[in-house]
Amino acid sequence: MQKRKSKIKGYVTGIDQIDLSWGGLKDGELYCFCCTSLVDKHDLLAKVIIGLASREMSVVIFTLDCSHRELYGRLIKVIQRFDTSISGCDSSQRISEAYEKFGSYAIWIQDVPVLNYESLRDRLQSLTYLNKHAVECVVIDNIEKIETNFRTPSREMKLEANLYLMKMIAKEYKIPVIVSSSCDNLYLDKIIKSGHVNQYLIVKTIEEDIADAQTSGYSIITIPHRDFAENLFESILSVAIK
Repeated sequence: MQKRKSKIKGYVTGIDQIDLSWGGLKDGELYCFCCTSLVDKHDLLAKVIIGLASREMSVVIFTLDCSHRELYGRLIKVIQRFDTSISGCDSSQRISEAYEKFGSYAIWIQDVPVLNYESLRDRLQSLTYLNKHAVECVVIDNIEKIETNFRTPSREMKLEANLYLMKMIAKEYKIPVIVSSSCDNLYLDKIIKSGHVNQYLIVKTIEEDIADAQTSGYSIITIPHRDFAENLFESILSVAIK
């Protein structure tokens, strides 16, 4: 189980915007990361996953937008950049240490072409069959691609149905569930009004305008244009992994 900072009641991710603003992640709650099209959401998700795993928390990620190999590579890069225990090593040794460190973490990457509530729940039941604490956090990289049996006339209603089902997963397993969504104003409005999401995080570039974001109770990370995003995004998230 993950260690917690004294002033943070929830699970520590290593990202101050989440840990300090929200008090960390909490059991039974649903969190939504809304990234604009100019922001690489998998960088953010990778940092959160490694932040949780490095604090002895088991994480399952269902990836619908990138391959197992690609996500694995991103996770390794996060360890290389932020793990203070290997920061003094030379390049080749740091890579080797990063792979070894990853092997000590309880991270399961589920690269699935199709995901729905039933298949997600079946997979979680399989992972927790012998140990109900084997899964302590679930991450889904695209809430919009989850299939639903509900007959919905619009993408927005499908999103609301999926948010409801993911909240049920969080409550049933008593774990935090993180989902990622696109960041257009119509989707944000639907997420807000659904009432299923406990906390929201918007990640956008400085040029992008998100309507009413400041008055909607969101936490916001702003980065410059994507041509310059990598270095500053790294500096925003450069909280040392312990």
